[in-house]
Amino acid sequence: MKKAFYGLLLSLCLPLQAAEISLIIDDVGYNPQQGVKALEMPGKIVYGILPGTPHATMLAEMAHAQGKEILVHIPMESEHHKKLGPDALTQNMSEEQYKQTVESALGTVPYAVGFNNHMGSLLTQLQQPMQWLMDVIEEKQLLFLDSRTTTGTIAESVAKDQGIPAFRRDVFLDNERDEAAITKQFQQLVRRAKRRGYATGIGHPYPETMAVINKQLPLLKEQGVELVFLSDRLQKTKPETTEQERSTAWQESSYHSPKVVKNLKP
Repeated sequence: MKKAFYGLLLSLCLPLQAAEISLIIDDVGYNPQQGVKALEMPGKIVYGILPGTPHATMLAEMAHAQGKEILVHIPMESEHHKKLGPDALTQNMSEEQYKQTVESALGTVPYAVGFNNHMGSLLTQLQQPMQWLMDVIEEKQLLFLDSRTTTGTIAESVAKDQGIPAFRRDVFLDNERDEAAITKQFQQLVRRAKRRGYATGIGHPYPETMAVINKQLPLLKEQGVELVFLSDRLQKTKPETTEQERSTAWQESSYHSPKVVKNLKP
């Protein structure tokens, strides 16, 4: 009894481990001024760079030089068949075409630690294309972040089934390009992290988004929250979420409804 009491007392005296958030800034690569401005934000921010875009390689090199983390933000076919841009993946590709495109995308974004999907509300629901993507990711020993542009995505589960380190987006920060709305989403991201121990948010290099992030980052420490790279989380074991938690997370993270997310990044 005495040992149990002292053990409890000791545990209460130990500092609590900070909750963790990862922030990804997607759609970097077309606008060099916008990209450079985004890279000026402090801390362990991850940048999703669109492969094959005019400034992808330059911005990836700059990000690496500044100690940032980089993802290949690879375009994938959407349910609405919107224009995809360079190095895009579609359902009508052969396995050879598909994997060559993934390799090409990786070649234009040096220092990338992994991939996340740009759009992809159609492709991330299809087993074979996701398997081909994960084959390349496994070979290169990279990680995967499911941007979750549809509730029907299987991308994260396919990655995990293959033993690939995989994460999921919890909150889109800037469905609405309004600082008050983005602040509300950022605070939701923090609450999610404090409740579960970690959370992942995705935003874009909009002036409104960067203004909110620059205001909110200095406040994280006093809230018991730490900004970390995705790769930092590979070193720590986190409990798996239940299906009920995943469903709740989707509804919470979509600001108003899943339709908003699908309209933004389908």
